[in-house]
Amino acid sequence: MSLRAVGNQNIFEVDVSGLSNPEKAAIYFERAKLVIEHALNDPDERQLAFRGKKFSRAYLCNKVGCGPAVTTQNPRIADLLSNTDRLLAGASETASQTRRLPGQQTAEEKALREQLNDANRQLQVATAEIADLRRKLRECGYREAVLADHGLLPW
Repeated sequence: MSLRAVGNQNIFEVDVSGLSNPEKAAIYFERAKLVIEHALNDPDERQLAFRGKKFSRAYLCNKVGCGPAVTTQNPRIADLLSNTDRLLAGASETASQTRRLPGQQTAEEKALREQLNDANRQLQVATAEIADLRRKLRECGYREAVLADHGLLPW
């Protein structure tokens, strides 16, 4: 019996007792894909299926209906499990990297904060220079007139 012969029958209802080892391996792999996909998408199943950063092999064997050796001896299932574990490890690393303590800044935030501080210092210097130039203009006898559309003119 091949996987194509399963047809409309539920993959979990297929009796594997009379199948050859390659046929069993194919059925177990298809079941494992469905079990892992369901566990990733369902929060309740996810809590049962995952142990830390790894997918529980015992959980998979129970759901697929195979022995524990299948998770290591079937190369497709072993690859599927290692990819799932890598996905979980990457997701948890990303989550831990995004969680910060209060007051803790990222490198990007620190760089932006420095740019802001530099801009504020430049603004303070420019404001002081403008005030000094206005003082000098007043000392020379220029009168300041404010024109709404044109700004401040010294006459």
